[in-house]
Formats: sequence, structure tokens, C-alpha cells
Amino acid sequence: MGREGHLRLLRLFHYILATVFYLIAFLFVMIWVIPGLIAIVHGQPIGWMFLVGGLFSGGLATLLADLHRRSATAAIEGRRRILQTTLAILHFCNVPIGTAFAVYTLYLCWFHQPTKVFFDVHDSRL
Repeated sequence: MGREGHLRLLRLFHYILATVFYLIAFLFVMIWVIPGLIAIVHGQPIGWMFLVGGLFSGGLATLLADLHRRSATAAIEGRRRILQTTLAILHFCNVPIGTAFAVYTLYLCWFHQPTKVFFDVHDSRL
């Protein structure tokens, strides 16, 4: 597989993870925020904890999804190697799929010679 094939595969992995994180954000809203709102309407103070926790977790998942989407569009152009490296390091905790994604991303960004040169030429931020 050549440089373009590796970068297309990396882009596909980023899009898949972005979709997963968008789904997780939606599920946090459905499972935590809506019951929290119902509890607040019925006068139960625990509803505020559900509401704040669900909004925070859903917002964090949406942020990660947006970062993956941006990284996917930049991967094929050879840009944002630092963003891709940061996301890969964050995914080391997600065993086994996140770890495999992280190792593959780090390999492509820093060790695979054709893609490393491509990133060096196209990414002015490093």
C-alpha cells in the first residue's frame, strides 16, 4: 500500500471515530439530559446533576468528534500532524480498538518514511 492508501485509510478511521463520538454524544443527551429535565420538572434536585453531567459529557464527545472530523479532512492533505498525534495519544486508553488506531496513527505520522516526508513538506506547523 502506498502513501495515498495509508492516508485514505487513516482518514476513514478518523471519520469512523467521529461518527462513533457523535453517536455517544447523542446517547448522553438521550440517557442523561432528558431524564434530568423530567426530574427537574417533577421537583427532584438530582435532576440538575443529570442535566449538567449529561451536557458536559455530550459536549466533550461532540468536541472529540469535531476534532476527528477536522483531522480526517487534513490527513489526506498532509496537515495537522500534531492534532492527529494528540488524538492518537488520547485513544491509547481505549483498549483494543483505540490502541490499534493510536499505534497506526503514530506510525504513519512519525515513522513511515513516505507519509512522514509528506507531512514534513505540507504541514508548516510541524
